[in-house]
Amino acid sequence: MAKNQIIFESNDTEVNRLEGLVCHILEENPQFAHLHAMIYACVEELLVNCMKHGNKYDPKKKVICQYAVKEDELEFTLQDEGEGFNLEEAERIREAKGDEREDGRGMIIARSVSDHIEYEDGGRRVRVLFKSGK
Repeated sequence: MAKNQIIFESNDTEVNRLEGLVCHILEENPQFAHLHAMIYACVEELLVNCMKHGNKYDPKKKVICQYAVKEDELEFTLQDEGEGFNLEEAERIREAKGDEREDGRGMIIARSVSDHIEYEDGGRRVRVLFKSGK
């Protein structure tokens, strides 16, 4: 899979660029068009998590977003420049707090709408995969 890359600054206005990126990818790869809302919701949540929790909105830190298409698979990889996190600990805290805690929502959304999600590099990198189902 050849990977394409876009770099996002760590601020909320950069999230607006994501919609254009997703639209471009889906125009080039119509086999994923029916997943538009799920792909956008998932990647947007992960991007915001990278900016907010990883980079702590530090203007000096970036989020690298790579994407690749292979026939019926679309993969995004997002990498922040933060300190990372312990996935098991984050999930344990989320479960203990239940619906009272807003943090962790992005991970739940990403897991529920993607075909596969994997955290790497101590939580600084996340890979998410969508299958066209066609």
